[in-house]
This record gives sequence, C-alpha cells and structure tokens, in this order.
Amino acid sequence: MLKKSNTNNLRPYFSICIPQYNRTDFLIKALVTFKKQEFKDFEVCIYDDNSNDNGMDKIINYLENSNMNYSYYKSKNNGRYDVSLRGSIDLSNGKYILLMGNDDGLMNSNTLKLMHNNIENYENISVVVTNYIVLTDGEKVMRIPETKTYGSGPLTAASFFRNYAFVSGIILNGDKARELSTDRLDGSEMYQMYLATSIVSMGGEILGIKDICIQKDLQIQGQEIDSYKTHAKVSKCSLTPRKLPMSRIFEVILVGLESMPEGRKKEECLLLIAKQLYMYTYPYWVIEYRREQSWCYSFGIYRALNPINIINNVYQFTFYNKFKLTVSYILSGIAGFLIPIFIFDKFRPFLYKIAKKQ
Repeated sequence: MLKKSNTNNLRPYFSICIPQYNRTDFLIKALVTFKKQEFKDFEVCIYDDNSNDNGMDKIINYLENSNMNYSYYKSKNNGRYDVSLRGSIDLSNGKYILLMGNDDGLMNSNTLKLMHNNIENYENISVVVTNYIVLTDGEKVMRIPETKTYGSGPLTAASFFRNYAFVSGIILNGDKARELSTDRLDGSEMYQMYLATSIVSMGGEILGIKDICIQKDLQIQGQEIDSYKTHAKVSKCSLTPRKLPMSRIFEVILVGLESMPEGRKKEECLLLIAKQLYMYTYPYWVIEYRREQSWCYSFGIYRALNPINIINNVYQFTFYNKFKLTVSYILSGIAGFLIPIFIFDKFRPFLYKIAKKQ
C-alpha cells in the first residue's frame, strides 16, 4: 500500500529515506525532528517492512498533519533491512538522499540547513558522512575529524568504507543511488555501504562534516529498542560457527568495486579492505560478544569469520596474500580473546581515533 502527500515539488533537495519495522513511537519521535527543520526543501520516504505493531494509521496520521511532503509504502512481505532501505530509496525523488534509522533523529532545527550549506560549498559532492551522539550514554562518535573533502576513486573507497556502518547521517547523490539498486546483497544489512562504496569508486567525491548532526537511539520512557545488547544470554552454547551479517562486509565492498578493472591494483584495494576488517572491525565484535554473551558464543562468531569462509568463496587472492590474511585472522583472534574487557574500555576512545584516522 502506497500513501503520498499531495505536492508539486517533484525534485526536493533532500529525500529523508527510512527503513521501517515496528518501533512506531520511535519513528514518530524522529519525524518530529524533521518537522522542526528550518530548511524545508525535503521529503520523507518510509518503506514499512510489513510491521506488525498496528502503527500504520498512527504514522500516516502524523505525516498528514505535519505539512511535510512524504511517501509511505507498506509491504505485504517482510524482507528485512536491505529490502526496506532500498525500498525507501526507490520512493525518493530528491537530489540527495539522507539515510536515517527509524529510531534516530536530527540534532537540532538547523541540521538540514547545515548539511545543505556544506554540500553547496563544494563541487561534485556525491557522498556525505556526518557525526552523531549516542543518547543512551552521551558518547559523541566522531567518524569525521574535519569538515573537508576526502577524495574519490577505488583506493579512497577501500579506505573509507567503515564510516558507513552506522546508516544515519549518510547522504548520497540521489540519482546515482537509485541507479545502483540491486538485491544481490540482501541479508548483508550493509546496503548503504555498497551504495557509498560504488559511488565513490566511480569518481564521486566524499565530503565529511565534523558537526554532530544525528541523535542516535532516541529515548522513550518505558520502551526499549531490540538490539544485540538486549538479547538474553544463550545458556547452552556450542563452538560451531555463528555466521552474522558482518561476515558479508567483504562481499559488499567487492560488489561496490565491480567497476574497477581486474588486476594488481584491484587486489591491493581488496587486501586493504580485508586487513581493516581483521585489524579493527572483527576484534571489536569478538570483544563485544564476549561482554554481552560469552567466550563460547564469541568463539563461534570468530570461527565464522575465517577468510576461508568469507573471502575465498567470493574472491581468489594470490597464495601469498591468502597467507597474510590467515595471519591477520589469527592475530585478530588473539586480540579479541586475550585483551581484558576493562582494558579495552579504558583505551577505546584512543583506539577509535586510530581506527578512524583517514
């Protein structure tokens, strides 16, 4: 079912694209932050992934009384995150699309204006990354240290991809994002990473904005968002591999770099990607699941991240590079399992700065 506002603005500057499943009250709280914006040249595009919390009428009622331009589509089937994000983008008409989670809001009434002004200060901007604050603990996550352009091309794409893991506050060239639509990566939960990587690898310029633009994890008293931190601990745990969506990140970036010719330079780019995953991304999640679940549960995740399982079946490195990846995998396990959690927590801000240094 598709519901749209009556508007003559067929080409807004921003399309705010939101994948929606349940969380109705959080979504409406996010919509309130959009309604307050001083910059009005935008539309809201919501793809509802067959929510079962009976919130559709509540959402549509708010949208209709908000004076915002909007498109709301409710699917008959549940396709999960990638389908929903792609669906929200397909609803859009904007020059740029601003990706948002359904429980995240804009920082203040000036945020869209700030984004617009920064984009217009530069030429050929195709991807924008902003910073955010986590409302549960007040942490300011500075994935961008300085407002400036960060380049374009395959090597830049291979160096920058980890900045797209958190979807809210990522802005993409609308036409390019819609042209790149594909269902090949459904289930990876990283569709935005594919889009941004593809756009940058084909010459799109990245702009980083150092301002805090996003409020992550909006809070509603008496309600809690489902996440890996809220799941009950598994009481009986085996050591069998536990494949999570993050095991497909290499595949996601590989598809994003498809426009790059095969050869030594492409292998170097892909090796750079794999090294970052085993140096930064995977040790972090091994430690997190040690904290939230158990060593046993975390070891199952680690086993599933073996390059034999997640890389060799989608790309064939040279024997020497396969060996280097195996060493990286072993070292990531040593770091993930031997670093005490309290030590990791103490040095986490410092480690984050190193990991995000461009």
